[in-house]
Amino acid sequence: MVSSKGSTKTGSAKKGSTKTGSAKKGSAKTGAATKGSTKGGTGSGSGGTAAATQGVKKTVRKLSNSVFLNVSADEFLLYKVTVQGATPQFAVVDSSDRIIMSSKDAPNPPGSGTFQREWPKPIDPTTTLSTHTLAVHFVAALKYTYVVEHRALSDGGSTLIEVLNDIDFESNNAKDFDFQALNVTVV
Repeated sequence: MVSSKGSTKTGSAKKGSTKTGSAKKGSAKTGAATKGSTKGGTGSGSGGTAAATQGVKKTVRKLSNSVFLNVSADEFLLYKVTVQGATPQFAVVDSSDRIIMSSKDAPNPPGSGTFQREWPKPIDPTTTLSTHTLAVHFVAALKYTYVVEHRALSDGGSTLIEVLNDIDFESNNAKDFDFQALNVTVV
């Protein structure tokens, strides 16, 4: 939680404050949202658990907090970030701060505003439990669409198991940022 003086605290939220987890009247919280919902809040900007900054409009079409990934059955995650605006600034990182995908990667397809990455690849270290967190910043972008698909390899291609996350983040304030976490258990 962030107090009105900007210090970081834990515990229950007071009226008008922000914290992750359950929140009381007048506060904003991060966590699960229902299909088609829109939410925003104020954030501390620290770590992968901070809430959105004030002006971020978050439209959730699908939200999953966790996934079991059976890599021995050729399952993987497909991360997609589509950007509207001049210069995107985003990254998807794991619990060890390893970058899975970022705006420094080449768009896929080239010249588009879409970035894609399958995880894990043979070069990716995996741990049994990890949190993959998307961080977006609105310095020169107006909208990010974040989609995470749970997929499995099949006869020369892949099959969709489930869309885990499908979320829009929108803001016209260059100081805004937001985070979205996904807990990944590799079996």
